Amino acid sequence: MNKKFMGNFSLFMIMMSAFVGVFANDIYITQSGVTLDLAVTQDGDNNVMGTSSARVIVTGANATWTVSQVGDSNIISATILGATYTGTWAVTGSANDIAFLCSSTGTGKCESVDVDIVIQGGNTDMDITIGANATSTNTDITATVTGNHNTVDIDMDGVQGASTTTVVTLNNSGAGT
Repeated sequence: MNKKFMGNFSLFMIMMSAFVGVFANDIYITQSGVTLDLAVTQDGDNNVMGTSSARVIVTGANATWTVSQVGDSNIISATILGATYTGTWAVTGSANDIAFLCSSTGTGKCESVDVDIVIQGGNTDMDITIGANATSTNTDITATVTGNHNTVDIDMDGVQGASTTTVVTLNNSGAGT
């Protein structure tokens, strides 16, 4: 082949690669077992960790998660069916959607939940349900939300008594939070 054709072809390929977008990461998990220790990091826009139709579902006695998403328009949709859940969620970016359900049945009940959530960015929608239809007895949620126009909805079936604790701490800053 002639050198001019190869040079033009190489230039064409380089230019075409500049127009190819970066695709998001999609993670779907269905796990069953006694203990889970999971760490997930997703960088970039439009990443998915479960959806309403293909969720992350974890069934087992003990689950520990560390989830980090950096970027805009990311999704986390997770269901925990177990006795104990410990987690750290860090989401940085705008227009993120988080749905977290810990036990929607009498089995497992998420009797002990300790989750720390840090949101940095605007227009994030966060829905947390703990012990729906099954009372959670030891719940400690700390949510720190920084940014504008964020929505936080926390629903808990919990009890407060001498031997049980249900605590929600919400720290927020920014206009319109």
